[in-house]
Amino acid sequence: MEGRRFNPWWTVGAGAVANALGAGTIMVYAYGLMTVGMLAEFGWTLADASRLFTAFLLGSGIGIAVLGWMISRLGISLPSAVMAGIFGIALAAVAALPPDHTWFWITFLFVGFGGAACTAMPYAVTISGLFDKHRGLALGIVVAGSAFTAPLLPQIAQELTGTLGWRSNFIIFGLLSGTASVIGLTFFVRTPTGATLKESEAAGHATRSAFQIYFGNRYFWLIAGSILAASLAAFGGMSSLVGLFKSQNYDGRLIANIISVAAIGSLAGKLCVGYLLDRYHAPFLSSAVFAIAATGFVLLLVTSAPIGAFVGAGFIAIALGAEADILTYLISRYFPLVEFSRVVGIIWVCWAWGGGIGTSIVAASLEADQGYRAAFILFAVLLAAAAALVLLLGPYQNPRES
Repeated sequence: MEGRRFNPWWTVGAGAVANALGAGTIMVYAYGLMTVGMLAEFGWTLADASRLFTAFLLGSGIGIAVLGWMISRLGISLPSAVMAGIFGIALAAVAALPPDHTWFWITFLFVGFGGAACTAMPYAVTISGLFDKHRGLALGIVVAGSAFTAPLLPQIAQELTGTLGWRSNFIIFGLLSGTASVIGLTFFVRTPTGATLKESEAAGHATRSAFQIYFGNRYFWLIAGSILAASLAAFGGMSSLVGLFKSQNYDGRLIANIISVAAIGSLAGKLCVGYLLDRYHAPFLSSAVFAIAATGFVLLLVTSAPIGAFVGAGFIAIALGAEADILTYLISRYFPLVEFSRVVGIIWVCWAWGGGIGTSIVAASLEADQGYRAAFILFAVLLAAAAALVLLLGPYQNPRES
């Protein structure tokens, strides 16, 4: 696959496979059911599980920022593969931890740090350098990989807990995910021309300072602000679904079915959004996706009927799934390739830490009134704000070639 024989669609395929067992996929769709047995054994609460999820997201934010910096200097494969290995080992290590909150919190911090490489981010750097006309579709296929396994993960997690115990979830998912990502990043990803600072400077291209890239750039703040608000709501909402439905006395099988159906809807949303990004102005499409997610929260607030749960969860899942596609596509159209890994790294911090804040808000809501209403109202408002904010981006700075 070197030189002329390298087909960039291999990167797309490898990214889809890796994301099918990616860090975010496991933590969003399986984590709630993975921890049911753990909470029962240790006598912990749902708020404790939310705090561990927050640790994962905080670690992910740090990891993404570090990975973006390393890619801009060392290329994609080496730093990404090393961090993916850390994720797999740390997730498997959860099974051996003593029932101590501090050890769990630290370990989940490492799970998040390494898991930064088990996302669409490293593949997106290659795709943004090798694709133009079909960039949105390529990114959509990569993030859609997670949706193929997402319907199965809740079922698998519940089955493993019932047969082998909750620890088996962490061991099996950790080893499978880490291995898939290391293989994909080592053999099927290459650094595109112009993606590193060294290459860009050697070619005589001017490079902007950090202030010019971040603080003095309206595009950075508009993308970061909309992604932060949407991530806070989507992660906070999706991580709450198992607890919400348990509080409404849904049985475990129905809960697993709701999460699985939401994941199927997410798959359709990811592929459709990726396809449409190549054909319609991305800010308009992004705004519509965020508005759909806000509607999902409204549905969960006004009804406890199973049909409302299925539709509401599905709407929220569409936003969470498409968010990574939207994030990377927007950055590729408003920033040059040499800045892509650094910008996507920082904005992915907003995505990950926004999710951490969202889960913390849910934990606070539970501790205050033992319910989800206040948090879900806030999430709906934030998604409406994100839908409005992204519309201010205006014309692309890097238009698609005809």
